[in-house]
Amino acid sequence: MQVVEGAFGLITGKILRQVSTGIGYDTEQCYIPIVVTTANLYSCEYDPGDFDMSTGLASGADLQKEEFLIYECPAPVTTSFPSQLTGLDRPEDVRSLTKWQVVVAQAKSLEKMLGVDHRAASNGG
Repeated sequence: MQVVEGAFGLITGKILRQVSTGIGYDTEQCYIPIVVTTANLYSCEYDPGDFDMSTGLASGADLQKEEFLIYECPAPVTTSFPSQLTGLDRPEDVRSLTKWQVVVAQAKSLEKMLGVDHRAASNGG
């Protein structure tokens, strides 16, 4: 997923700049990949037993319209941290590096999701 590769490049580039200048790595920053779309977003709740194996359709699936979703995607091979750099030995910690969480947000809901009041910001408040 391209947004993950871009975020990974940004993070590793920043780490390399900080380490190469001798200032160390700033662990206070957080980078969250976000995809902004004009598409309608839905989540679905269902019982796996409700699937018709011949058609692939689920009866009784409950669709909920959402303003944003969090998509957990497998990390592309190009975004793998070398194990000797992570300092992680426990399998559950290593597994956490094999997934990325990506926020998928509707454009019209982005300010609300981020907690930004556009009216107050444009009025100087």
